[in-house]
Amino acid sequence: MAFFSSRVRALFILVLVLPLCSETGFARSKKTRKEPDCDVYRSHLFFCTREMDPICGTNGKSYANPCIFCSEKLGRNEKFDFGHWGHCREYTSAARS
Repeated sequence: MAFFSSRVRALFILVLVLPLCSETGFARSKKTRKEPDCDVYRSHLFFCTREMDPICGTNGKSYANPCIFCSEKLGRNEKFDFGHWGHCREYTSAARS
């Protein structure tokens, strides 16, 4: 009976831990993702959700998600483009020289 209970315990732990380990496998890679299609957001500029999917613009600013990035790009007079997925890195003056 002890063998059975240890087997059930191991299976229970596996069932609880497996989803935590495998979720990272579903995350999209920054390198394989394409630039966001801003035409999708053209009809509803600045009406964005609060989801976090950061984008770094070529102006050095981080945007919380594609909707906010595209709203800023299409709705403002600033000229900038898509830099990369993720937050922009902050550089100190010592790192630049």
